[in-house]
Amino acid sequence: MMFTIEVNKENPNFQYMITDNEKSTASKDILSRLKDFYCIFDDSVVHTYNYKHGIDDGKRYFITTKRNIFLRGLKKSILSWLDSNGAKYADETEDDIKAYITIEETEKFMNEIGVIFTPFDFQVKMVFYSINLRRIINLAAVGSGKSFVIYCITRWFLQQNKRLTILTPDLMLKTQLYNDFLDYYNTRYDILEVEYQNNYKDDIKFKIKKEMDIIEAGRRRDNIQNFEDVYELISDNETKFSDKPIKVVNWQSVYRLTESEYFNNLDGIIIDEVHKAGSADSYYEILKATGSAEYRIGLTGTNPSNPLTKLTLDGLIGRTVNIISLRQLIDRGLATEIFVQPILLRHPKAISDELFPPGKKKLPWSEESKMIRNLEYRNKFIAEFGVSLSKIGGGQATIILAKNRDTQKQIFEFCKEIHNNVYAINGNVKAKDREKIRQLAGEGGDIVVVGSGVILSTGINIPALTNIIKTDGKSEIELIQSAGRVTRKSGNKNEAMFWDIVDDARYFGPRGGVKENYHYKHYLERVIAYTKYELPIRREISIDLTNSPL
Repeated sequence: MMFTIEVNKENPNFQYMITDNEKSTASKDILSRLKDFYCIFDDSVVHTYNYKHGIDDGKRYFITTKRNIFLRGLKKSILSWLDSNGAKYADETEDDIKAYITIEETEKFMNEIGVIFTPFDFQVKMVFYSINLRRIINLAAVGSGKSFVIYCITRWFLQQNKRLTILTPDLMLKTQLYNDFLDYYNTRYDILEVEYQNNYKDDIKFKIKKEMDIIEAGRRRDNIQNFEDVYELISDNETKFSDKPIKVVNWQSVYRLTESEYFNNLDGIIIDEVHKAGSADSYYEILKATGSAEYRIGLTGTNPSNPLTKLTLDGLIGRTVNIISLRQLIDRGLATEIFVQPILLRHPKAISDELFPPGKKKLPWSEESKMIRNLEYRNKFIAEFGVSLSKIGGGQATIILAKNRDTQKQIFEFCKEIHNNVYAINGNVKAKDREKIRQLAGEGGDIVVVGSGVILSTGINIPALTNIIKTDGKSEIELIQSAGRVTRKSGNKNEAMFWDIVDDARYFGPRGGVKENYHYKHYLERVIAYTKYELPIRREISIDLTNSPL
């Protein structure tokens, strides 16, 4: 054989390698072309010192130069490339898919763990694929019940006497996920039996009693007697760990422990909001440290559009399987219909003149961003608009998203001047306080929350949320994640609104020419994302701020 595909013995569950057996001109040529194929340019380095001075060429190789090592998740793709290029190889790795459980057995198992609702078909598929494929990224829209899916996977791990760590991107999601697990455990049929007996008719009681026999059989099989005996929420400064088999942790808490024994005996790791792992060195080091983990399961609502991030995720975790989209959830009546409403803020001509000085290049993005985000009249309008939305009807929970901390603070202060039910969520707010705010927002009413799109777009479950006001940014992932937060079903909420604030400071020349400012261009990019994800866009509303004091 020309090549041999084998494990890298230094980290067998993390990396494989290609050995050139012939070392002929032909084999070297194929290997060279293979490496070039798995080389991607990193756009993020274009403006760095190293790139500008020729120190970094921006090329990122996924097959190393000397030993031909590659991330294990890329094996199937690499073998396909070798096949299509007529290269002969021997695959000495042993990671063929083994069917541990059928789709019917998966559904039966999920129904037997005692949660009081029936899993949807797409949730069954996620659990089925995760158990059998072992290395997989489940692409399922926000609102598809991923926390329930993760809980079901943890129950299967417990039944198999396996150890599992669930990795979240932040403190808030870590706490929320752990509390979700506790809720699932506490809302079993056996615990609610008394409530049903006291509040429901005999026919309902009979149905519940009949189903309880099945539930109890399932509980006895996997020996779950006490939640705290098997589930552990890892605190930020933890250095010693119990031997509880299921741990929920944010990456910041364990990144410093990659050289410790914490990761040595793991059977699996689940990465929630896995799209964040493809562009972060911290996740790479954590996943490298979990080399013994046979299962690497990712869940996300958005697939990265950046090729470098996408290929990194494929290598670190495994293949991506499309489960269900936001539009499919809405069409099935499992998510609230959402409408995007662009609000064009027409700024004074003096702003446009400053952005486009006569005879000079327009101001760079950094200067335009600083100028726009510090405009008091703009931020005051956004605050007043958010408060007015929150007071519609009997009250509508509203979130205002802004990237810059100073902008958040200014909008928050303007909100506080005219409304009492206002809260801020940012990096300075403690996790337990964030969770309290999330729970308050979940109750609905006229609450207004001001915070960072990065924090509030990731995994936050606020079903009563009706309005999101996005004030800046163009990240497709952050955009769609944020939009998904407002589509969760709740009470009498018939539709949800995603208000897109557009800073329109275009320059209209005397001869009819138009120059677009960066904020307006970013809006046009967001429209492409809305269209891609089938989010209906309503006709633009133009707000005249041209006479605002500067």
